[in-house]
Amino acid sequence: MGFNPFLGQDVLLSLVSKGLNLWVRSKCNSIGELKIELNGSTMRLLKGEIDGVILNASKVTFQDIYFDTIELVSSPLKFKLDLANSTELLTLREKFKISGTVSIAGDNLNKLLISSHWKWLGDEMADNLMGTMPLYKSNIKGDQLELYAHDVRVDKEHAKGVFYVYANRGDLRIQKKDNQTEYKVPLDSSIYIESASLTEGMLYLKAIAEVKP
Repeated sequence: MGFNPFLGQDVLLSLVSKGLNLWVRSKCNSIGELKIELNGSTMRLLKGEIDGVILNASKVTFQDIYFDTIELVSSPLKFKLDLANSTELLTLREKFKISGTVSIAGDNLNKLLISSHWKWLGDEMADNLMGTMPLYKSNIKGDQLELYAHDVRVDKEHAKGVFYVYANRGDLRIQKKDNQTEYKVPLDSSIYIESASLTEGMLYLKAIAEVKP
């Protein structure tokens, strides 16, 4: 169903906002608070276009990754509204770009790295950075990341490593504190990491990404 040209801007904004809210929630495993702000004129809305979207969310689980906060800004969007479909009110027509910052608390990063879905990543990090696995614990202390792995060479003892996290040419990297040993975290090719930092028990990532409908 197309737009009624006599609908007011407030009605259009409400419909598009509701549609985007449903679309975002459909992409996440779970989400707590979600706030979406739209930038667009009535004429652009009638054409199925938005100048951009500002998204703020908290307590988000996406692909089994636990984000404490997400703050994003999008490039212009093209969409189609289907007023007859209450569960999929809005369909995005083309890919678009997003930029912004996400944060992950230390306990949620630990939960991520030892989860069944992402355990391979934690073990790969431990193996590459410390030469042993499996990883069984991580902790953020100040501006450093602590990793703990079972040392298979010495029964009932563990290996501990202290690392820095940083961004380099779009990659997310982890480097050992006392030498040049480092690990490049495997990311989707559509994601470009602008900066990465650890502070007050949190991991902060600033990034640009391309999103496909």
